[in-house]
Amino acid sequence: MINVTKRVSAAFFAVLLMLCTSICAFAESSQKLIDNADLFTTSEKEELIDSLKDAGNSSGWDVIIYTNNNYMESSEMEDYCNDFYDNHNFGKGSQDSGVMLTIDMGSRKMYILTKGNAKSYFSDERVDAILDAAAGSLQSDNYYEAAKSFINYTLQYYYDDKPSDESFSNIDDEEEQKEDSPALYVLMHYGIIIALVALAIAALCVVFVVLRYKNNGKEGTYDLYANSKTDITEKQDIFLNKSVSVTTVSSSSGSSGRSSGGGSGGSSSHGGGGRSF
Repeated sequence: MINVTKRVSAAFFAVLLMLCTSICAFAESSQKLIDNADLFTTSEKEELIDSLKDAGNSSGWDVIIYTNNNYMESSEMEDYCNDFYDNHNFGKGSQDSGVMLTIDMGSRKMYILTKGNAKSYFSDERVDAILDAAAGSLQSDNYYEAAKSFINYTLQYYYDDKPSDESFSNIDDEEEQKEDSPALYVLMHYGIIIALVALAIAALCVVFVVLRYKNNGKEGTYDLYANSKTDITEKQDIFLNKSVSVTTVSSSSGSSGRSSGGGSGGSSSHGGGGRSF
C-alpha cells in the first residue's frame, strides 16, 4: 500500500511539474516586452506593452522588444536572437511571423529579427532605416524613444505593404530551401562537388576498362594449332537406320502490347540586421 501511495505521489508531482513548465512557457511567449536590462520606467513599460500589443493586432505579427546585458559579439547576435525567438515560442500564424528588436547594453549592440510573413516587408533599406532611428536614440540614452521608433516603423512598413523594388539580402532562407526543395538545395550548394566526384568515378571506370581490354583478348590465348596435333588413322562409315517424322504446322495471327503506368507520392528561416550604437 505504501509503494502504491509513493507511485501515485510521484506521478502527481510529475504532472504538476509539466503543467507548471507549460504555464511558464505560455507566459513567456505572451510577454512581448522583456526588459532584462531595466531600461524603462514602470509607466514606459505599460505604454510599450500596449503599443506592442496594438502593433501585433494590426499587423498579425508578434512585435517584441527584448533588452539584456549579455555582452554578445556581433558574430553571435544573429544566431542568439533567432534561437531566443524560437525557444520562447514567439510568432503568429502558420509561419510564426514576427519582428523582434534586441538591445544588448553590455556590448552596446542591437539586432532586428524578422520571421515568417514579416520577412518580405523588411527590405535591406527598411531595416537600415529602423537601425538608424533607433541608434540615434540609444546613443543619447533615450531608450523609450528607440523602442517607440521601432514600433512606429514596424506599423508604417506593414501599412506601406511589401516593397517591390528594394533588395532583400538580409533574408536567410537556407532552412526553407531545404524543406521546400531539398534536391534543388543540394544541387545549388553541393553541385560542383557532386560533379567532380562523378567525373572521378567515370575516369576510374574508363581507366579500368582500358587496362582490362588493352590487348583485345589476345594476351594469354592458347595457340591451338601450334600446341596440338590430330592424326586420323582410320575412316569408317556405318549406316544405322533412317527415321522420318512429319509435323503439321498451322498458322495463326495475334498481337502483343506493352502497358505502362505512373504513380505519385507524397527551420528556421529569418531576416534582419544589426549594428553597434
